[in-house]
Amino acid sequence: MAEVTVLGLGYVGLPTASLLANAGFYVQGVDIDTTIVEMLRSGKTRLEEAGLATLVSAAFNSGNLVTATNRSPPIPS
Repeated sequence: MAEVTVLGLGYVGLPTASLLANAGFYVQGVDIDTTIVEMLRSGKTRLEEAGLATLVSAAFNSGNLVTATNRSPPIPS
């Protein structure tokens, strides 16, 4: 499985990370804003885009999307 790190979980990064995770990539989404990371971990997003909440939820539920506030060590195989 390919591993991807997406830096920034805003208007570009979050949809990109979610699409990649739903396509089967293991994605680590990184953002320096702890509030954003915690919201995402609790299943919420601050962005108001049609269908985004469903896309993000599916990505997290697949287990392919994880979030962090800094780049962690290599993603486990």
